[in-house]
Amino acid sequence: MTESRSSTAAGATPPIDCAECEPAETAGGPEVAGTCYSARNCRGKVLNHRDMHNCKLSGGKSWRSPSGICRNL
Repeated sequence: MTESRSSTAAGATPPIDCAECEPAETAGGPEVAGTCYSARNCRGKVLNHRDMHNCKLSGGKSWRSPSGICRNL
C-alpha cells in the first residue's frame, strides 16, 4: 500500500488552509516576545518583555503583543 503525496516534499508539513485561525502572536504563540504588565488591560508596571505564557508565570496580569493587541491573563 503506497501513500500518495501531493506537491509537498518528503517530510515537509503541508500548508494549512484555515481562514479562522489566529496568527501566532495574537494567540500568544510559543515564543512571541511582547510586553508583560502587572495590572489588567495593559496598565500598571511593565514587568518584563517575554512571551504570554512566561508573563503569566511571572505574575503578569496582562500582555501586549508586538502588533499592539492587549490580552488579559
